[in-house]
Amino acid sequence: MNRNTINILIMVSLLIGLNRVTASAAAPTRRVEVSVQDTVEDNEHLLIATVTNSGHPLEGVTVRFFVKRTFGNLLLGEDQTLDDGTAAVDFPKVLPGDHTGRLNVITEAVTPSGEVMGRGQSAVKADTVITTTRTDPFPRALWARHAPLPLLLTVIVIFGGVWLTYAFVVVQIIKLKAKG
Repeated sequence: MNRNTINILIMVSLLIGLNRVTASAAAPTRRVEVSVQDTVEDNEHLLIATVTNSGHPLEGVTVRFFVKRTFGNLLLGEDQTLDDGTAAVDFPKVLPGDHTGRLNVITEAVTPSGEVMGRGQSAVKADTVITTTRTDPFPRALWARHAPLPLLLTVIVIFGGVWLTYAFVVVQIIKLKAKG
């Protein structure tokens, strides 16, 4: 083998070794589970998240609480876990729930650098307003059976003008025949 081939083989083996080292360094070092539940303590409705790693509670982890909304997640607050792995925030009293009165709560356990270690999600019964949407069985919309009134009026005016023009021409033809 010549010297260039040996150098190329050495470079390829070094690159393969570096890829394996960076892949193992990027692998998560621990599996974190986050569970969330709601509870009432001292007449206060709270959201409590429990952060565990292989069944053992984690202390000092920042937990962020979100509520899923139509166009994203609304941050409710964040808290540090205690020695039993729990963190808590006040339950929102003014957020409307879905048609069954539930809020979809999402929790994230994050590292000090802001990386998400684990997520939890739960549908929590809200003591807030239940949103109900009354749907009109016959809406006036382009995709429905009944057209919107402005569109209907425009079509009537345009077709009425065309038919009036036809009627005017017919009347003029009849007058010409009567004179002649």
